[in-house]
Amino acid sequence: MSSSMWKSLVAIPVLALVCAAGAAAEVCGDADGNGTVTVTDGVQTLRAAASLSSTCTPARCDVDGSGTITVSDGVNVLRKAAHLPITEACPGTSLDAQVQGLLQGSLPLFGALVKGFGGGAAARAAETLECENPGGTFTVEDSGRISFHHCVMGGGLEYGGFSMPTANGLDFDLTFTEVATGEYTSMSGSFTETAHENGSVLNGHFDFSSSASGRFRIIFDALVVSDDPNASFISGSLEFQVEDPAWSGVTSIRLSFDGSEWAMVDVLLGDDQFVAFRYNLVTGELESFSH
Repeated sequence: MSSSMWKSLVAIPVLALVCAAGAAAEVCGDADGNGTVTVTDGVQTLRAAASLSSTCTPARCDVDGSGTITVSDGVNVLRKAAHLPITEACPGTSLDAQVQGLLQGSLPLFGALVKGFGGGAAARAAETLECENPGGTFTVEDSGRISFHHCVMGGGLEYGGFSMPTANGLDFDLTFTEVATGEYTSMSGSFTETAHENGSVLNGHFDFSSSASGRFRIIFDALVVSDDPNASFISGSLEFQVEDPAWSGVTSIRLSFDGSEWAMVDVLLGDDQFVAFRYNLVTGELESFSH
């Protein structure tokens, strides 16, 4: 089986898991990164303050934003766990840090997604695969539809659902569960890919539901991706519609591309106000910008 065939088959689950990880916003005080703040997180923060082994990172545990993790941060985490008021200034939970983390975690996969899909190739690749677990099944139909039922492949990832190639794109409704942890990502949607003089044009959407990052949607609007090895973004836009409560006040994040190394980023807040950034597609740098 060629590597290109394998990439075609696994492009969706890889994208789903990476995007879910990238979209999961850091929670200030959440030392173990499980999405909630508990007494355990306070203990981990106090351990970090004492230079002991800890699950803390500065982005999550430097609660007062002083630049170091101190006993005061540990006390604040314990107060937050007890639902008492604190002042939060974790560097990893600022709006720009959240946006930058999302873009750095997801954008590198979108070019590969466009270049990697091919319904026929995916179907042919699937015909050579086997589920790694007894009772797990998948079927490949003449139409190119691939259906998974509790099928473990790829070292502990359980597939469920289907992908179905269309005339110029793909429809899918898939769930991926990490067998070891039970964490899942469900992903459904539809997209079309058409030829462009410089590459491919992608239109459509992906809906995500994840035990780690909540719900969100990604919309591709006439997104032109070059056919060079770097799969550069030439024009069009990409929008993240945020449904994760950890993204306080954020409704959507829209990127617009013009073929340069910089993408314009407009963040829509819940009060219909916009915050503008620009994002360097080469370095991953995010900086404030005034239109």
